[in-house]
Amino acid sequence: MLVSLEGLPGSGKSTQGRLLEHRLRSKGLAVAYLPDLATLDTDDVGTTLVEIFSSSDDPFLRHGDVVTECLLAAAVRADIVATRIEPALDRHDVVIEDRGVHTMFSYGLGSLIRQHAVDVDEAVSWLDGLGRLAGRRADVVLWLSAPVSVAIARAEARDGRRWTGEQRAYLTFVDLAYQELAARDAGMVRVSTAGQAPEAVHAAVWKAVAAQLKRSANATSARG
Repeated sequence: MLVSLEGLPGSGKSTQGRLLEHRLRSKGLAVAYLPDLATLDTDDVGTTLVEIFSSSDDPFLRHGDVVTECLLAAAVRADIVATRIEPALDRHDVVIEDRGVHTMFSYGLGSLIRQHAVDVDEAVSWLDGLGRLAGRRADVVLWLSAPVSVAIARAEARDGRRWTGEQRAYLTFVDLAYQELAARDAGMVRVSTAGQAPEAVHAAVWKAVAAQLKRSANATSARG
């Protein structure tokens, strides 16, 4: 089973990923946790793609052209699926990824909404096509939804730097994009983190993951 944690910087993805990893291992499952691009080791092709993707020196990996950004994101995603996610799934019961394909969707859609007079349904359809080319998607998609101001404050405190007004404004469009995606994708589980302690958020995360584990077990029994 592949689980992805999605959300704005500072929404608690890394914290919830580690809590979920520990919970699943306590159940006797073999678990792999894949961190985000900042710390994820990749093969030579993946490293080159990430270097190109990161060459803009923008914290959101923007290059001034949303098509370029989305195509680069899809290429990076395809490489990660082939070299990290699929091999990890072969060796583990559950793989947790910090940011999955819906991160690519949300940042791409946020830029499209902000920069172009796009039809949101058409934009989502285009991004969905790129996502399918990039490979396997998560079985459980958990969107950790935090107020933009709260997420920014957490991320700034974590990274030790202050974002510009433009960068802050951009994240409001990314948050809007997550809302648009969730409205169109019944498979996205929205977990509100507003005013919640990590343990309370984890309870909601675990509820969604446990439900998928149960469905998977029932499907396996039915096949048997």
